[in-house]
Amino acid sequence: IGRAALFWYACAVLDFILKLQKFDPYVKYLTLEQSLFFFTLPQWIVLIWGAGTAAGLTGAWRLYRGKSAAAGLLGLAAGLSVATVGAMMFAHTPSLSQVIGYGGFVLLGAYLALVVAFWHYARTRARD
Repeated sequence: IGRAALFWYACAVLDFILKLQKFDPYVKYLTLEQSLFFFTLPQWIVLIWGAGTAAGLTGAWRLYRGKSAAAGLLGLAAGLSVATVGAMMFAHTPSLSQVIGYGGFVLLGAYLALVVAFWHYARTRARD
């Protein structure tokens, strides 16, 4: 599970950095609406998104290494992920749901379920 979490959050950090830097070979696959959405996010949303991603990667590394602080960091990452999605859905125009469509909405739900599952696993493991 630690390896899976580490891979997941490493990909999330890469996604965050490539979008933030507007790396053309990566962002060229976004639709115009998606590009405008991500490139016009308020800085406070970007900050929450980045903090959650960094906490997730750090927590995943700690989980992989068997450290007890993993649960707290992955819990923080899950909370910040929920806050990021909420902000993108309700505090930004257009909202994330308008940009990603139904399929993206389903993937977003799976994403949130996965980050919460990583936290739950780390929390359960810390009690053992």
